[in-house]
Amino acid sequence: MKTSLKFILSGLLVCASLAQATIIQQIGNYGGWGSVQWQPLGGLNDGIDAGVSTGVDFVGNSTNPGAYWSIDDSYVYFRMRLNIDAVPLTSTLHDSHFVLIDVAGYNNENGNPDFGFVFDSSSQDNAKHGLEMSVFGSNQPGNWGGIRMTDLDGSFGSKGVDDINGGGRTTDGYVQTTDGQLTDAFGLTTFLDFAVSLSYLSNYVPVLVNNSSWKIQLGAIQNANDHNQLAEVGGGVLVSDIVSTSSWTVTTNISEPTVVAFIGISACGMLVARRLFQS
Repeated sequence: MKTSLKFILSGLLVCASLAQATIIQQIGNYGGWGSVQWQPLGGLNDGIDAGVSTGVDFVGNSTNPGAYWSIDDSYVYFRMRLNIDAVPLTSTLHDSHFVLIDVAGYNNENGNPDFGFVFDSSSQDNAKHGLEMSVFGSNQPGNWGGIRMTDLDGSFGSKGVDDINGGGRTTDGYVQTTDGQLTDAFGLTTFLDFAVSLSYLSNYVPVLVNNSSWKIQLGAIQNANDHNQLAEVGGGVLVSDIVSTSSWTVTTNISEPTVVAFIGISACGMLVARRLFQS
């Protein structure tokens, strides 16, 4: 009986990725977070990395995935797990966190990111920074730590009209953190969630919706804005590793929201059911 209960609780922990702790709304007041059907991106799991702060250290395993995504008729969502137990209201994050995107069949297939959604919390000024749309800038000397992204709008100090939430718009994108996420291997962790409007992408970055197969990687810059070099990468990839197409371990297709939601629900249900029958 104890073994059965352990397996049931383990399965439910995987499914309950919205485990309820302190939610700190970083950007905007979005009411749809609670209905997001999160789908794990297992290829981005990562162990604890030395030499970086806990606020930029991506962690995750098969029981507590390090990254998730989802989609509905209005937004595409991404979630990353950080090795920090809480993000205090008085200090929040002061870093840059990326969802890096390599669009399949677009541009040079050399492993460098084509685009990125980035939460630049370094300045604490979301009107000029915050959630931004970035594009590949440069990579010297060719490893992950050499990657520098730049702003889609070309402005390093303000939001242009074609940036996320630029031009006076307020519903292009949202960010939230949810702390106190208990894991089996990493103790308490924090979720950092992005929501980016499909309408925004269609109008300002149409290549992302026209070429809907995306390869995903996570990146972070410690205590600096989004124009510095990466200090952390997800999926067990080191910043000293040479960038290659093999470093992108996850592919998503943003054109199938109903399928994604169904798979996410079914996978959790099957996991719990399978463990019940095996116990």
